[in-house]
Amino acid sequence: MSIKEECRILDFVKDFLFIIQLNDNNKPGRILYANDFACDNLGYSYDEIIEKSISDFLDPEPKEEIKNIFSANFIESKFNTVLISNESIWMDVEAETHFIEHEGENAGLLVARDITEHKKLDEEFSFLNEELINQKENFQALIDNLTQTQEQLVQSEKMAALGQLIAGIAHEINTPLGAIKASIGNMNDSLDNIITDLPHLILEISNEEKELFVRLLKMADPEESATLSSRDKRKLRREISQKLSDNNIESPESLADVCIYLNLYNNFDSLLPLFNNQETHTILAAVKNLVSLDKNKSTISIAVEKASKVVFALKKFAHHDPSGEMVETDIVDSIETVLTLYHNQIKQGINVIREFEEIPMVNCYADEINQVWTNLIHNSLQAMGQSGTLTVSVESDEGNVVVKIGDTGTGIEPEISEKIFEPFFTTKKSGEGSGLGLDIVKKIVEKHDGSISFESAVNVGTTFKIELPVHG
Repeated sequence: MSIKEECRILDFVKDFLFIIQLNDNNKPGRILYANDFACDNLGYSYDEIIEKSISDFLDPEPKEEIKNIFSANFIESKFNTVLISNESIWMDVEAETHFIEHEGENAGLLVARDITEHKKLDEEFSFLNEELINQKENFQALIDNLTQTQEQLVQSEKMAALGQLIAGIAHEINTPLGAIKASIGNMNDSLDNIITDLPHLILEISNEEKELFVRLLKMADPEESATLSSRDKRKLRREISQKLSDNNIESPESLADVCIYLNLYNNFDSLLPLFNNQETHTILAAVKNLVSLDKNKSTISIAVEKASKVVFALKKFAHHDPSGEMVETDIVDSIETVLTLYHNQIKQGINVIREFEEIPMVNCYADEINQVWTNLIHNSLQAMGQSGTLTVSVESDEGNVVVKIGDTGTGIEPEISEKIFEPFFTTKKSGEGSGLGLDIVKKIVEKHDGSISFESAVNVGTTFKIELPVHG
């Protein structure tokens, strides 16, 4: 049997795996085997790769150091390097070397994990940190300028709303960052376990056991088990543990957990005889580790997409046009930006209904219009507390764009309805606002030659209506 056939289970590993000849003076670092992942990502066929040396795929600068790793002075080590494909694509990798035996002779196992995306992610979050620092400096400069004028109270109202907004954004970013950190830790643990078990799986288990490994790997589906409730999982765990105990199989509870994680419970009765095999426990652990890598990779992708969405919305919201001139603005997009930034408060129990018609672009001061949506949505969320329905509609009407923002909050009492746009008038508790929010909103709308009105009923809710001319 060829080495390719012996090692076919390694083709399921989503990392670069090479078995390399040691002490070959004619071709140092000669490749004896490469898994499918390595062949696909390097852009060579298996036959092309095994004709080459590992140094043919490495960064030319530190190549001599890597060559020495596979010389007579071979040692097990960890290092970072670069793999280069046949299309000159450079991939940053984190590599480890291990000493193994192949056909009675010493050989080296090189395992390399692609960390290119991780490095890009670090760079992106470094950029985010720099952007947030820059924004903080800009806001501070703005406060300093306003301090020299007599508009301190107006700025105080804006910053109060922005402070609550930033608190939600910080939570929105910390959540996916926590998921990424946890997933990377899980992936490191799984990979360490896989590397530890690889020599045993490659060289010592029988062909039948290798076939069992492949069979279990194909059957595993952790996504389906993730849909089970905790109650269903506990019930399945008891049933599977009992069956394993009845068959005198060791560690029934831990095996039951693995079977549930891999969604093997639907076919458990047919698999039960296999658990008497001494190697089944090791094989199941290896399958779980491989599946865990893929599952955590998906978690990282989802978390990065979520964080990127929030960062993109924050950049759009914080953008300021220094020209001070009106620009064509997508009103729906500006509202969606504010809703994204308030997602942390909204997801707690607020149902959002969007009724957006196709409308023309509006000529306006974009950053000021964002302030309108921020104040009105913030007020609606405060009025509803932890639960309710926020309805946002946008439509076109005779040269105007009409925006309605409605909530199912406490409403506005009739005796104070004529005062809500007055400066410093507020029904909020001390520290929650200065009473300038709606005054600012009205001034911004009127600056655009628009109008603002509202309808409200106590304990039913309030709807604000804003009309903006398309050509301001």
